[in-house]
Amino acid sequence: MTSMPLRLLTVAASVILMLLLTRLIRRRWEYSVLQANNEFAGFMYSMIGLVYGVYLAFTIIAVWEQFSAAEEVVTAEATHLSTLWRDAQAMPGEHRAAIQRQLLEYADSVVHDEWPAMAREHGAAARTNAIYEDLWRRYYAVQLDGGNAVQTAFYQETIRRLNDLSLLRRRRLLAAQSELPPLMWTLLLAGGVVTVMFMLVFGTRHAWVQYAVIGVITSLVTFSILLVDAMQYPFSGDVSIRPEAYELVITSMKQRMAEMGPAELKQ
Repeated sequence: MTSMPLRLLTVAASVILMLLLTRLIRRRWEYSVLQANNEFAGFMYSMIGLVYGVYLAFTIIAVWEQFSAAEEVVTAEATHLSTLWRDAQAMPGEHRAAIQRQLLEYADSVVHDEWPAMAREHGAAARTNAIYEDLWRRYYAVQLDGGNAVQTAFYQETIRRLNDLSLLRRRRLLAAQSELPPLMWTLLLAGGVVTVMFMLVFGTRHAWVQYAVIGVITSLVTFSILLVDAMQYPFSGDVSIRPEAYELVITSMKQRMAEMGPAELKQ
Protein backbone atom coordinates (compact mmCIF):
# COMPACT_ATOMS: atom_id res chain seq x y z
CA MET A 1 0.00 0.00 0.00
CA THR A 2 1.43 3.33 -1.01
CA SER A 3 0.69 6.87 0.09
CA MET A 4 -0.83 9.54 -2.14
CA PRO A 5 2.46 11.46 -2.70
CA LEU A 6 4.15 8.23 -3.75
CA ARG A 7 1.29 7.42 -6.12
CA LEU A 8 1.55 10.85 -7.73
CA LEU A 9 5.31 10.40 -8.02
CA THR A 10 4.74 7.02 -9.70
CA VAL A 11 2.34 8.59 -12.20
CA ALA A 12 4.80 11.39 -12.96
CA ALA A 13 7.69 8.93 -13.38
CA SER A 14 5.62 6.78 -15.76
CA VAL A 15 4.69 9.78 -17.89
CA ILE A 16 8.29 11.03 -18.02
CA LEU A 17 9.54 7.57 -18.99
CA MET A 18 7.01 7.30 -21.82
CA LEU A 19 7.84 10.80 -23.08
CA LEU A 20 11.54 9.94 -23.15
CA LEU A 21 10.82 6.73 -25.06
CA THR A 22 8.67 8.69 -27.50
CA ARG A 23 11.52 11.16 -27.99
CA LEU A 24 13.96 8.32 -28.70
CA ILE A 25 11.58 6.72 -31.19
CA ARG A 26 11.03 9.98 -33.05
CA ARG A 27 14.77 10.61 -33.25
CA ARG A 28 15.38 7.10 -34.56
CA TRP A 29 12.59 7.12 -37.17
CA GLU A 30 10.98 9.94 -39.05
CA TYR A 31 7.31 10.50 -38.27
CA SER A 32 6.45 9.65 -41.89
CA VAL A 33 7.78 6.10 -41.40
CA LEU A 34 5.57 5.54 -38.38
CA GLN A 35 2.66 7.38 -39.93
CA ALA A 36 2.44 4.75 -42.65
CA ASN A 37 1.31 2.25 -40.00
CA ASN A 38 -1.30 4.51 -38.40
CA GLU A 39 -4.33 2.97 -40.08
CA PHE A 40 -3.51 -0.63 -39.14
CA ALA A 41 -2.09 0.33 -35.73
CA GLY A 42 -5.18 2.42 -35.00
CA PHE A 43 -7.46 -0.54 -35.68
CA MET A 44 -5.40 -2.84 -33.45
CA TYR A 45 -5.16 -0.22 -30.72
CA SER A 46 -8.94 0.15 -30.71
CA MET A 47 -9.26 -3.58 -30.03
CA ILE A 48 -6.59 -3.55 -27.34
CA GLY A 49 -8.02 -0.45 -25.70
CA LEU A 50 -11.53 -1.91 -25.70
CA VAL A 51 -10.50 -5.20 -24.11
CA TYR A 52 -8.24 -3.60 -21.53
CA GLY A 53 -10.71 -0.80 -20.78
CA VAL A 54 -13.45 -3.33 -20.01
CA TYR A 55 -11.12 -5.37 -17.83
CA LEU A 56 -9.84 -2.29 -16.00
CA ALA A 57 -13.39 -1.08 -15.35
CA PHE A 58 -14.40 -4.53 -14.10
CA THR A 59 -11.44 -4.61 -11.72
CA ILE A 60 -12.14 -1.14 -10.32
CA ILE A 61 -15.82 -2.00 -9.80
CA ALA A 62 -14.86 -5.27 -8.08
CA VAL A 63 -12.53 -3.62 -5.56
CA TRP A 64 -14.98 -0.75 -5.02
CA GLU A 65 -17.77 -3.21 -4.19
CA GLN A 66 -15.45 -4.94 -1.70
CA PHE A 67 -14.58 -1.56 -0.20
CA SER A 68 -18.27 -0.56 0.09
CA ALA A 69 -19.22 -3.92 1.60
CA ALA A 70 -16.48 -3.56 4.23
CA GLU A 71 -17.74 -0.06 5.07
CA GLU A 72 -21.29 -1.39 5.53
CA VAL A 73 -20.00 -4.16 7.81
CA VAL A 74 -18.15 -1.61 9.96
CA THR A 75 -21.28 0.52 10.36
CA ALA A 76 -23.41 -2.53 11.18
CA GLU A 77 -20.97 -3.80 13.80
CA ALA A 78 -20.80 -0.42 15.50
CA THR A 79 -24.61 -0.22 15.51
CA HIS A 80 -24.85 -3.68 17.11
CA LEU A 81 -22.43 -2.60 19.83
CA SER A 82 -24.62 0.38 20.64
CA THR A 83 -27.73 -1.80 20.73
CA LEU A 84 -26.07 -4.39 22.96
CA TRP A 85 -24.99 -1.67 25.37
CA ARG A 86 -28.55 -0.35 25.62
CA ASP A 87 -30.10 -3.84 25.94
CA ALA A 88 -27.74 -4.59 28.82
CA GLN A 89 -29.89 -2.26 30.92
CA ALA A 90 -32.37 -5.13 31.25
CA MET A 91 -29.74 -7.54 32.61
CA PRO A 92 -29.58 -8.39 36.33
CA GLY A 93 -27.97 -5.65 38.37
CA GLU A 94 -24.81 -7.59 39.21
CA HIS A 95 -24.09 -8.16 35.50
CA ARG A 96 -25.39 -4.99 33.84
CA ALA A 97 -22.53 -2.60 34.58
CA ALA A 98 -19.88 -5.27 33.95
CA ILE A 99 -21.30 -6.08 30.51
CA GLN A 100 -21.54 -2.41 29.58
CA ARG A 101 -17.93 -1.79 30.64
CA GLN A 102 -16.86 -4.84 28.64
CA LEU A 103 -18.66 -3.58 25.52
CA LEU A 104 -17.00 -0.18 25.91
CA GLU A 105 -13.60 -1.81 26.34
CA TYR A 106 -14.16 -3.91 23.22
CA ALA A 107 -15.16 -0.89 21.11
CA ASP A 108 -12.15 1.06 22.39
CA SER A 109 -9.82 -1.84 21.57
CA VAL A 110 -11.22 -2.14 18.05
CA VAL A 111 -10.30 1.51 17.43
CA HIS A 112 -6.90 1.64 19.13
CA ASP A 113 -5.62 -1.95 18.75
CA GLU A 114 -7.37 -3.75 15.94
CA TRP A 115 -7.57 -0.92 13.42
CA PRO A 116 -3.77 -0.48 13.32
CA ALA A 117 -3.39 -4.28 13.19
CA MET A 118 -5.74 -4.50 10.21
CA ALA A 119 -3.80 -1.73 8.47
CA ARG A 120 -0.37 -3.28 9.08
CA GLU A 121 -0.98 -7.02 9.13
CA HIS A 122 -4.49 -7.26 7.62
CA GLY A 123 -5.57 -9.29 10.65
CA ALA A 124 -6.97 -9.20 14.18
CA ALA A 125 -5.28 -7.79 17.28
CA ALA A 126 -4.51 -10.19 20.13
CA ARG A 127 -5.81 -7.80 22.80
CA THR A 128 -9.11 -7.27 20.96
CA ASN A 129 -9.51 -11.04 20.57
CA ALA A 130 -9.01 -11.51 24.29
CA ILE A 131 -11.56 -8.82 25.16
CA TYR A 132 -14.03 -10.33 22.68
CA GLU A 133 -13.71 -13.78 24.28
CA ASP A 134 -14.13 -12.26 27.75
CA LEU A 135 -17.30 -10.57 26.53
CA TRP A 136 -18.81 -13.92 25.60
CA ARG A 137 -17.80 -15.40 28.96
CA ARG A 138 -19.44 -12.45 30.65
CA TYR A 139 -22.73 -13.24 28.93
CA TYR A 140 -22.37 -16.96 29.73
CA ALA A 141 -22.09 -16.07 33.41
CA VAL A 142 -25.42 -14.19 33.52
CA GLN A 143 -27.90 -15.77 35.91
CA LEU A 144 -31.47 -14.83 35.06
CA ASP A 145 -34.46 -14.63 37.34
CA GLY A 146 -36.61 -17.45 36.03
CA GLY A 147 -39.78 -15.59 36.86
CA ASN A 148 -38.76 -12.40 35.07
CA ALA A 149 -40.10 -12.68 31.52
CA VAL A 150 -38.64 -9.31 30.52
CA GLN A 151 -35.10 -10.33 31.44
CA THR A 152 -35.48 -13.63 29.62
CA ALA A 153 -36.73 -11.95 26.45
CA PHE A 154 -33.98 -9.36 26.51
CA TYR A 155 -31.33 -12.01 27.16
CA GLN A 156 -32.49 -14.13 24.23
CA GLU A 157 -32.52 -11.11 21.93
CA THR A 158 -29.10 -10.04 23.23
CA ILE A 159 -27.57 -13.44 22.47
CA ARG A 160 -28.99 -13.24 18.96
CA ARG A 161 -27.44 -9.79 18.51
CA LEU A 162 -24.18 -11.00 19.99
CA ASN A 163 -24.07 -13.78 17.40
CA ASP A 164 -24.74 -11.17 14.71
CA LEU A 165 -21.87 -9.11 16.14
CA SER A 166 -19.63 -12.18 15.90
CA LEU A 167 -20.56 -12.61 12.23
CA LEU A 168 -19.92 -8.93 11.47
CA ARG A 169 -16.57 -9.03 13.25
CA ARG A 170 -15.52 -12.05 11.20
CA ARG A 171 -16.61 -10.36 7.98
CA ARG A 172 -14.65 -7.22 8.90
CA LEU A 173 -11.49 -9.24 9.53
CA LEU A 174 -11.94 -11.15 6.28
CA ALA A 175 -12.42 -7.85 4.42
CA ALA A 176 -9.10 -6.65 5.86
CA GLN A 177 -7.42 -9.61 4.14
CA SER A 178 -9.15 -9.22 0.77
CA GLU A 179 -6.87 -8.87 -2.22
CA LEU A 180 -6.91 -9.45 -5.95
CA PRO A 181 -5.67 -12.85 -7.15
CA PRO A 182 -2.14 -12.82 -8.65
CA LEU A 183 -3.53 -13.68 -12.11
CA MET A 184 -5.75 -10.58 -12.07
CA TRP A 185 -2.80 -8.41 -11.09
CA THR A 186 -0.72 -9.95 -13.88
CA LEU A 187 -3.39 -9.16 -16.46
CA LEU A 188 -3.90 -5.68 -15.03
CA LEU A 189 -0.22 -4.75 -15.15
CA ALA A 190 0.63 -6.50 -18.42
CA GLY A 191 -2.42 -5.02 -20.13
CA GLY A 192 -1.50 -1.55 -18.89
CA VAL A 193 2.05 -1.85 -20.20
CA VAL A 194 0.86 -3.10 -23.60
CA THR A 195 -1.78 -0.38 -23.85
CA VAL A 196 0.72 2.37 -23.10
CA MET A 197 3.65 1.00 -25.10
CA PHE A 198 1.53 0.38 -28.20
CA MET A 199 1.16 4.12 -28.63
CA LEU A 200 4.83 4.32 -29.60
CA VAL A 201 4.10 2.80 -33.03
CA PHE A 202 2.02 5.81 -34.08
CA GLY A 203 3.47 8.79 -35.92
CA THR A 204 2.20 12.39 -36.02
CA ARG A 205 3.47 15.38 -37.94
CA HIS A 206 3.56 17.56 -34.81
CA ALA A 207 5.55 16.05 -31.95
CA TRP A 208 3.64 17.90 -29.23
CA VAL A 209 0.42 16.14 -30.26
CA GLN A 210 1.98 12.73 -29.73
CA TYR A 211 3.59 13.80 -26.46
CA ALA A 212 0.27 15.15 -25.16
CA VAL A 213 -1.72 12.03 -26.08
CA ILE A 214 0.88 9.65 -24.66
CA GLY A 215 1.18 11.69 -21.47
CA VAL A 216 -2.57 11.76 -20.87
CA ILE A 217 -3.15 8.05 -21.57
CA THR A 218 -0.12 6.99 -19.52
CA SER A 219 -1.25 9.04 -16.54
CA LEU A 220 -4.83 7.70 -16.74
CA VAL A 221 -3.76 4.06 -16.97
CA THR A 222 -1.15 4.37 -14.23
CA PHE A 223 -3.46 6.21 -11.86
CA SER A 224 -6.25 3.67 -12.47
CA ILE A 225 -3.92 0.80 -11.55
CA LEU A 226 -2.80 2.65 -8.42
CA LEU A 227 -6.44 3.27 -7.53
CA VAL A 228 -7.07 -0.48 -7.60
CA ASP A 229 -4.07 -0.96 -5.32
CA ALA A 230 -5.32 1.75 -2.96
CA MET A 231 -8.76 0.15 -2.52
CA GLN A 232 -7.58 -3.46 -2.47
CA TYR A 233 -7.09 -3.37 1.32
CA PRO A 234 -10.00 -1.31 2.70
CA PHE A 235 -8.35 -0.58 6.07
CA SER A 236 -4.89 0.44 4.85
CA GLY A 237 -3.41 3.59 3.38
CA ASP A 238 -4.88 7.02 2.79
CA VAL A 239 -7.85 5.61 0.82
CA SER A 240 -9.27 3.53 3.64
CA ILE A 241 -12.18 3.09 6.01
CA ARG A 242 -11.80 5.01 9.26
CA PRO A 243 -13.21 3.95 12.66
CA GLU A 244 -15.52 6.97 13.04
CA ALA A 245 -18.56 4.74 13.58
CA TYR A 246 -16.92 3.08 16.60
CA GLU A 247 -15.68 6.39 17.94
CA LEU A 248 -19.23 7.74 17.88
CA VAL A 249 -20.45 4.66 19.73
CA ILE A 250 -17.69 5.03 22.34
CA THR A 251 -18.62 8.68 22.88
CA SER A 252 -22.29 7.72 23.24
CA MET A 253 -21.48 4.95 25.75
CA LYS A 254 -19.34 7.27 27.87
CA GLN A 255 -22.04 9.94 27.87
CA ARG A 256 -24.65 7.45 29.03
CA MET A 257 -22.33 6.13 31.75
CA ALA A 258 -21.72 9.71 32.91
CA GLU A 259 -25.48 10.20 33.20
CA MET A 260 -25.86 7.11 35.41
CA GLY A 261 -25.79 7.40 39.14
CA PRO A 262 -22.84 6.08 41.18
CA ALA A 263 -24.96 3.25 42.50
CA GLU A 264 -25.68 1.99 38.97
CA LEU A 265 -22.01 2.06 38.00
CA LYS A 266 -20.96 0.05 41.02
CA GLN A 267 -23.49 -2.70 40.42
